[in-house]
Amino acid sequence: MKTFIIILIILKFTLMSSFKLHAQESPKIKLDAKMKSDAITNLSKELVENYVFLDLAKKVEQLLNTNLKNGVYDKIDDPMEFAQKITKDLQSVAHDKHLSFGFNPQMANDLLYGGNDEENNPVIAKKYEEEMKSVNYQFKKIEILAGNIGYLDLRGFTDARIAKETGASAMAFLANTDAIIFDLRENGGGDPNMVQFLCSYLFDGKVHLNDLYYRKKDETTEYWTLETVPGKKLPNVDVYVLTSDHTFSGAEEFTYNLKNLKRAIIIGETTGGGANPGSGVAITENFICFIPTGRAINPITKTNWEGTGVSPDIECKSTDALNIAQMEILKRRISKTNSPEEKKKYEWSLELLNSKLNPLQINSADLQKYAGDYGPRKIYFENNQLIYERPGVLGRTKMFPITANYFTIEARDNFRVRFNLDGAGNVVSLTGVYSDGTEEDNKKIN
Repeated sequence: MKTFIIILIILKFTLMSSFKLHAQESPKIKLDAKMKSDAITNLSKELVENYVFLDLAKKVEQLLNTNLKNGVYDKIDDPMEFAQKITKDLQSVAHDKHLSFGFNPQMANDLLYGGNDEENNPVIAKKYEEEMKSVNYQFKKIEILAGNIGYLDLRGFTDARIAKETGASAMAFLANTDAIIFDLRENGGGDPNMVQFLCSYLFDGKVHLNDLYYRKKDETTEYWTLETVPGKKLPNVDVYVLTSDHTFSGAEEFTYNLKNLKRAIIIGETTGGGANPGSGVAITENFICFIPTGRAINPITKTNWEGTGVSPDIECKSTDALNIAQMEILKRRISKTNSPEEKKKYEWSLELLNSKLNPLQINSADLQKYAGDYGPRKIYFENNQLIYERPGVLGRTKMFPITANYFTIEARDNFRVRFNLDGAGNVVSLTGVYSDGTEEDNKKIN
């Protein structure tokens, strides 16, 4: 949702011991009673003024002050430990995965110096833009997979005001594909205007995507698809979204939008369950807090995914989601085509994907019998693995079984090997099989 990645990264690390590596960049700070009291007083005030659910903010305020009065925090002088305890207390009441309290003097100073409003703070904005540029605005990988399937590995939704050009370039690259897979399995969220921008490529006309209600201003911001985008729109391209339990916030909005508009098939795991937008604020000179100030309201469901996540249409392990998505696309192609050539091409790719999803285990003795000299082709058995070589054409490369005697070649998508056995089970030859149907037989010499 409306979150800047720098704040989220900091708060994520706050919940992990590895964040101490970052904290060591600053002088060691030992908390005293006043520092803890000031933090709780200021945090309570910020929550009551800004947290989207006022009733929960007041309950949190009561818990924090009761704990302070009862000495729950008295023995804590390490700021990291204090931050972790406060976050745990916040979430014990609010159950809001966005609501997090962190120790970071540098970020607190940046917020206080440039204005305690993350979204309009020039210091934070500059760091955010530099960070996003260094990771290509979170467009991690883009390629065309077998079957003219477009694939985009997107690690976050960077503010479209600085990442629009990169987003448009990504969609232009995918513009001639027959299906697009958006991989959001490692996507922790971001800005709703990039969600809006990318969704706009997938619809004709104006489509109502989502609303964000903000409690303090009592205002609702509506998000509709943009009528025009750079390049061409792709309203008829099949869309698939890959998810995991790490898919969070703005990535969930993208998924939830497309799912409820019946514009995409969701494959993977139920997402993390964070639907409340907000921003980071400085609490004291040492502590910051990410405070959700609004909530999402889908125009179709009239609710959101907070606490529940977005459930997939096809549930599977996130590690299998990409293979399954490709298989679903190819199966659909096979069912629709009347062309024997196209059907054969899709079945060729489907065989490989199925072998990756359901790897066949062959014992060493059976693998060893395939090793040998087949004239221009050589097969080796090394480290319980078959190795293929065609000297002068292709160097040594690994082989993987599709069936007991039919193997893929790691370095060649368009070539496979089938071993031929006699009635006694002895290997007599191999057949080089090409994706276009061409076959070449080579007898086993020894």
